Amino acid sequence: MAKDELIGDHVSVKQCRLAIDALHAHASKRQAKIEEEQLLPGKEPNIWLNVTVKKIPPGHRIKPVKVPIAYPLVDPRTTPICLITKDPQRQYKDLLESHNIKFISRVVGIEKLKGKFKPFEARRALLKENGMFLADERVVPLLPKLLGRKWFDAKKQPIPVCLTRKDLKGELERAITSTYMNQNQGTCTAIKIGVLSQKPVQVLANLQKALPVIAANIKDGWENIQSLHIKTNSSVSLPIWSCALDASEEGRWHGLEGVSEDESGGDWEGVDEEEEVAADKKSKKSTGKKRPSESDDDEGSEEEEQPKKRAKNAHNESTTKSKQKIKGVELSSAKNDSNSRPTSKSGVTQSSSSKAVISSQAKGSIKPQNSSEKAAKEKAKPLTSPVSGEDKPGKVASSVKAKKGSKSAAISAPHQLDQMATRVSTKLTIPHPNEAGCDLVGTLEQVSPGEPTQGRKIALILHGTLGHKDYLFQKRLALGLPLDSFRFDFRGNHESGGTWKQGALHEDIEDLQVVVDYLKSQYGYAVDLVVGHSRGSIVGFRWIATTEDGRKVSAYVNVSGRYRMELIRENPQGKVWQESFQKQGYHTWDVTVARKVVHAKVTPADLASFTAWDTSFVRTQFPQQTDVLTLHGLQDKIVPPYDAVIYAQALSNRTPGTHTLHFVEHGDHNFTGIPDEVVDVVLRWWEARAKGNLKTGISMAGVHSGNSKL
Repeated sequence: MAKDELIGDHVSVKQCRLAIDALHAHASKRQAKIEEEQLLPGKEPNIWLNVTVKKIPPGHRIKPVKVPIAYPLVDPRTTPICLITKDPQRQYKDLLESHNIKFISRVVGIEKLKGKFKPFEARRALLKENGMFLADERVVPLLPKLLGRKWFDAKKQPIPVCLTRKDLKGELERAITSTYMNQNQGTCTAIKIGVLSQKPVQVLANLQKALPVIAANIKDGWENIQSLHIKTNSSVSLPIWSCALDASEEGRWHGLEGVSEDESGGDWEGVDEEEEVAADKKSKKSTGKKRPSESDDDEGSEEEEQPKKRAKNAHNESTTKSKQKIKGVELSSAKNDSNSRPTSKSGVTQSSSSKAVISSQAKGSIKPQNSSEKAAKEKAKPLTSPVSGEDKPGKVASSVKAKKGSKSAAISAPHQLDQMATRVSTKLTIPHPNEAGCDLVGTLEQVSPGEPTQGRKIALILHGTLGHKDYLFQKRLALGLPLDSFRFDFRGNHESGGTWKQGALHEDIEDLQVVVDYLKSQYGYAVDLVVGHSRGSIVGFRWIATTEDGRKVSAYVNVSGRYRMELIRENPQGKVWQESFQKQGYHTWDVTVARKVVHAKVTPADLASFTAWDTSFVRTQFPQQTDVLTLHGLQDKIVPPYDAVIYAQALSNRTPGTHTLHFVEHGDHNFTGIPDEVVDVVLRWWEARAKGNLKTGISMAGVHSGNSKL
């Protein structure tokens, strides 16, 4: 072997040999010491090739890349191999026998996975009994839900094979004698190239054969590869190749360009936070520095920290404006006394109860001009709520937050801020009884945490497609409601486990019932109010109309809810899906959720299931006594505003339940830039309901004719 021999014209074979020899000697010595101290043999260490790329791949590959190697990592004579097939299972057992294939230890059909191996213990035993899993490529999309997360944590995800090939034995042998690359969503990918029981020369041979195939399956090939390392499961990484650290061709900085935030992410029903973050950045350019508070949640999309560097003229403009005019009300932004009330130009006192209640603890309510002023204020005030003015025990000064583009100001009353000061937020993880690895994560907001919760009423807040519990107006509403609330991520969304599917609305209803059962059994809560946005609204309607717990709910808020399900095919995103269906049979939907890129797969079956969802039940099955508020933006391009009119027609003839229809003139599907207006409308409706002032019809709150003549 020549001294300067290269793998793929880049990597020195000599350097690889030195690194493999050193790693193998170190790992063998360490493994021998471990075996002396343990009575039972442990798991054999693997040898990995770590590939670091310069640019994150644009999409996530579900199907692994097959990489040929010289010496197989799995020996069928000592390692059981399981084959997962379509039904009937017996047909494929006979097929293996007809081809004289004897290296498959077990054949399992889909019905077996749904029946015999549905219990978690049975699936865990199947995972431990087999060292490798192959699967008919036609059933691979069904397996993540049937197998659960443990398969992927153990790096034993089934390898797709084609069972219809004439050379079936060769197809299965190639699958077993190869290694696989599952390129993740980051810059580093690990590929197994050997095991410790193999000799260093065998590991080197595997590397020489595998590396050219790996480079060919990385976008832009060697130009995008930054470095290569080898390691074991627990060792340090030994470098075998690195690109030049310059801007030359194939250098570290060659061809790299910054991507602005406006170019990232999508824009549709599930990408709600993208529009809001952009709008927030625009509206906050002249408001100075943001002050963090104890209630800040780093994962809330609308509360993203602003860049430290700002234009000097924008900063100077923000520091000179000490007063704001909101809907004809002149307010001092940081100098209101706790007992004062804003007055209108006509001298009439503005009632704080007619506005939304947003605690000064909510993010961005008070924004000091610099860090020294902030430190001085915090040191001088022991109260939880960071407000200015004369603070007295038991009272908190009212605060004002006026957001650019918002049609309503959020003015908090002192007695309600006292209540907010005692609020406690608790993050809960709820185990899913029907699916392993599908824990539901949510936030419980308690108004009076020291009091018993048995029989206490609670509100549930449901997010939309590929959203999360803290996006848009959800968190702000939870902080403003005068009763306890719980908001959570549906399965496959943000922090909750499981797999998201566009057409699985029935699974969302199941998740909702799991949450309700948990809150009842663990706390004694009774659900009294449900607020649903977009997809969450569709789910909320069905749950209230068809479940025993749902029919006890006394109030429901329908925000941007869809009625005519089939019209999703006609909006821009639906058309993109259908074009992808024609080209490749499915669509990969790349969206950003809580500042993290998510790759969601949408299939024709998902779209068909979604459009077939029946919403007409609201006319006959929705409870007669439940009061409903339908809130919709007139600029909504995702769900036509006329869907809100249909809901009004369907629900207005019930008694004693009422239906209130409220349109937001400048609101889009996600109410981008005006989340406070949504909170304001909901809280005023809830207050009017508590006073018995609700009547079926169109809400006229905040509507005025201006200077126009009819």
